[in-house]
Amino acid sequence: MSKRFWVISTALLLTLLTASCKSTGTRLELARDYYNIGNAYSDLEEYEKAASYYKRALVLDPSINQAAYNLARTSLETEEYDFAIKLLLDLEKQDGDNLMILEMLGFSWYQIGDDEKAAQYYKRSLEIDPAHLRSLHNMSLLEKQNENWGLSRQYLERLLELEEKKEYRILLAELAVAMEELDTAILYYEDLVVEYEGDPETYLAMKDLYLETERYYKTLDMLELLVSSESDTEKVPGYYFEKAKLEIEILDDPINGQKSLKSALEKGYSERDALLELIELVEPTFRSDVKTLIEEYVSLEEPVEEESDENVKEESETDSSSIQLDKSAADKAILDAGN
Repeated sequence: MSKRFWVISTALLLTLLTASCKSTGTRLELARDYYNIGNAYSDLEEYEKAASYYKRALVLDPSINQAAYNLARTSLETEEYDFAIKLLLDLEKQDGDNLMILEMLGFSWYQIGDDEKAAQYYKRSLEIDPAHLRSLHNMSLLEKQNENWGLSRQYLERLLELEEKKEYRILLAELAVAMEELDTAILYYEDLVVEYEGDPETYLAMKDLYLETERYYKTLDMLELLVSSESDTEKVPGYYFEKAKLEIEILDDPINGQKSLKSALEKGYSERDALLELIELVEPTFRSDVKTLIEEYVSLEEPVEEESDENVKEESETDSSSIQLDKSAADKAILDAGN
């Protein structure tokens, strides 16, 4: 029997029981059952149905605060943010130091665009528990979003003291880039690759940093890693071309540059303007070879736009009109002569 079938069957049975429910004890038990069905629907990610059972539970027993909290949570899932905030504020009045309530209020305010109130609730959470991981993380993200780089870094460094996570290391490197501390950012990324398995996103960030700091051979290393690890095959030709351009323009290595260029062309690179620009960058001795190589795969001639049927039709109409006008002028001339 599937979980969903069990949930629906139980819900139908409880609906029948509700009609005959009179005693307080039975009502409270039924409220608890509705609450559990709401949880089951929530686990199935059927949030609207979950919300309907949490509401039924609260009608029968308004004291089930967990039902109110879960109703707020499902309301966030269905983007009913104002309703969620109302529920959470009522819960806050009853239990103002509850970290789950404060944290969810912070998230709710953030969802409706009130960063200031979101920060207030996350900070209150941290006053109660300075080691509250999600509040530290969210405060770091809020400060980063608002370009308060230093404050964002403080929260992030505290977070890393409590929990080691790749995501936090990446954020730390991104903050260093935002603060124009490029050498520091490179160190963060290099440590990241040592401690964790690399990925295309990390290699791309490192490639850009190496290029900006003129570490060209390391840039080539990152381009090689991007070529071998990138799952999006449409990006690979561009990486090969970037490698070719770096080898030809900066490193004065036309031999390897041509090899990289051939790989780019074989993979489908066809940006005509960029290829023409590359030809001009090649030293004269190799320019003819590079041009010949490119023309094996891509036409470098200026593309000729074909006339559309509409344009042909317009030209035809214009010609007919001109002929008619000429004829009218001829008729007029004849008439004038006759007079």
